[in-house]
Amino acid sequence: MIKAITNAWKTLTDSLRVLGQHRRASFYPLLSIGIMLGATFAAVIPLLENTLEADQSNVPARVDFFLVVYLAYGLQYFVSTFCNVALITVVAVRLDGSNPGLAAGLKRAAQRLGLIGVHTLVSATLGLVSFLARVLINPIFGMAIAPAIGKRWWLHRQQLSYNISLLMEVPVIALDQPAPKNAFKRAELLVKETWGERVNAAHGIGLLALLVLLPTLILFAMPALRQGVTAGNADQIRLGLSVLLVSILTFTQINALVNAIFALAAYRYATDRTSDLFPGDASYAEYAFVKPKKEPTSGIAPADSPSATVDGSSN
Repeated sequence: MIKAITNAWKTLTDSLRVLGQHRRASFYPLLSIGIMLGATFAAVIPLLENTLEADQSNVPARVDFFLVVYLAYGLQYFVSTFCNVALITVVAVRLDGSNPGLAAGLKRAAQRLGLIGVHTLVSATLGLVSFLARVLINPIFGMAIAPAIGKRWWLHRQQLSYNISLLMEVPVIALDQPAPKNAFKRAELLVKETWGERVNAAHGIGLLALLVLLPTLILFAMPALRQGVTAGNADQIRLGLSVLLVSILTFTQINALVNAIFALAAYRYATDRTSDLFPGDASYAEYAFVKPKKEPTSGIAPADSPSATVDGSSN
């Protein structure tokens, strides 16, 4: 556990250090956070307030609530993916020796709107399923148990976690020329051909969600929200929603940024065998994806590789 926490923290600080080396590109995550904060307070919270103040025993009211949640997830994933495609484009071009302007990244993201939309649809649907599990069962089940069950089922059918394909799909959308017809499939094949099947991401900050986000949701946001709904107190509902949504938004944005930077490093190794984003650290390139401890040691990443024992969470 301590080693996993240490690795997650190292991943976060390493990624922020990379962003610091490409300071102009930090415009994109700031733009993403700004858009989402504005949309959250201007539209999402008022819409959720209206649905929560309605009689939740009424089926149409509950349907309206989950539709708003789905739209919120969709907006979140679309904005973060759009900005991360722009970020990846600019950083990759800079690594290749050019000095593009900020407009170049936005232009590439605009050219790949269709692929970003498909990625958003899948990600938002998975996010809604996790949300439903948290609401209808309990937060721990929704954030940890349900995703684990889903991954095991997908691994049984596809031999590669859908989270890994979604992770690698972002640089594929940004950098593949010409644009692939099926970015998800292209990302899946890229990982399988480079690192093999049944692999985990060597880096991720998903564990930090359980340590930081979960206590905030369980101890404050959800109780305040439930009390507000029960008492019909609009101010308390607004407070609970604000804490809940801003907490989720902050983590989701940071997580998406870290994943995008990690995925870019892995993509450059998979396509060009270059390791220039995190020079000297094979766990971001050659060993970006590794076999779980219980798996046989055959394949690209040996069991005693530097990254074989690190946290495999990519979310």
